[in-house]
Amino acid sequence: MSAIYKVFKEEKLAKEIRPKCLKYLKKSLLLSNIKKINVKDAYSKKKFAKKILNLNHNGALLPKFENQKEFFSIFEKFKSILDKKISNNSLIHFPIILRLNNTLADPNKKYSSSYPHLDSWAGQPENSKILSFNVLTGIDSPTLEVLTTKNKKKISKNIKKQYKNIINSKDIVSLYKTKQADLSILDAGTLHRTSKGKSFRITLECRFIEKGKLKKSDPKNLKKYYFRRKTFFKINQKNTLISNKFGEIAKSRFGVDFKFRHKF
Repeated sequence: MSAIYKVFKEEKLAKEIRPKCLKYLKKSLLLSNIKKINVKDAYSKKKFAKKILNLNHNGALLPKFENQKEFFSIFEKFKSILDKKISNNSLIHFPIILRLNNTLADPNKKYSSSYPHLDSWAGQPENSKILSFNVLTGIDSPTLEVLTTKNKKKISKNIKKQYKNIINSKDIVSLYKTKQADLSILDAGTLHRTSKGKSFRITLECRFIEKGKLKKSDPKNLKKYYFRRKTFFKINQKNTLISNKFGEIAKSRFGVDFKFRHKF
């Protein structure tokens, strides 16, 4: 199985977007009633992380009604690189994801990202791609690790019931671990995982797919979050409302309920 991925260096953007991400993190701590604790400790130590109301088990820090201003500030800055790297002939997923340490990861969860996997196994469109931007990492941070199998055997993209025990860790080879300011683009058929690590990290993610490559077999509850390029880049805080509040469980699969205030 040949891994399909590209890596670019974006030092300037990483430096510019980092303060916006940290502001979003601090607001999330405040809204979770966590005070007087170092931001890095709060998100990388389980005793604090489990109290953060918008942090899920795979490290995604979800936008809510109360912190959407900070979320959209990040999104507006992130658009600049998405515009350059995502082709005009694309459908793009909203919302983007800000991912931190998977401190709350449970190895018994069927879709734990610490296991070697393809995103299509969890239902992502088979022909989709993911753009991952490593905003901040330390020496021992968990990070996106691109993998391949020792025998280069082709791996089925079909949906699986779990990530665990599909690929034996003894049968894989590490090709690349992303570093700070790396912007990586991976095909949905590229084997990867979140590497082990305890240091703090911040990553931004966005999925996209070429027009016409969504299949009827791709789950409908995922396809509806892919928007035309023109629509995607018009999304902002003025025309889009994130409606679910802190402490509320969102109806959408991604943990974010949103609606457009008007057609555009």
